[in-house]
Amino acid sequence: TVWATDKNLEIHLIANGEIPASHSGEKWDVGDTIYDIFNTKDPKDRAVAAHLRALEGKESEVRLKGEFENMLLRVSPLADESGQNLGCVSVLQAVGA
Repeated sequence: TVWATDKNLEIHLIANGEIPASHSGEKWDVGDTIYDIFNTKDPKDRAVAAHLRALEGKESEVRLKGEFENMLLRVSPLADESGQNLGCVSVLQAVGA
């Protein structure tokens, strides 16, 4: 699953691949935030922290834990042609155990 967020980490675009755009019965949708998707308010959560680093201009890749175990998340900054950060682009994929 791939999504793009704004600087407030609200999803504005979501595209689905092999992984359904839902998890544990929760449908992910435009307008949800990264905090909603990963069911946390903790900025130190691996997924949230990766998005916060992208807002600082740093790409990262993290192996998730807990209910998202066996998932790899890659988060990149999304910038306009002048280099101003607009948000993040994220790719979530299943990986082997």
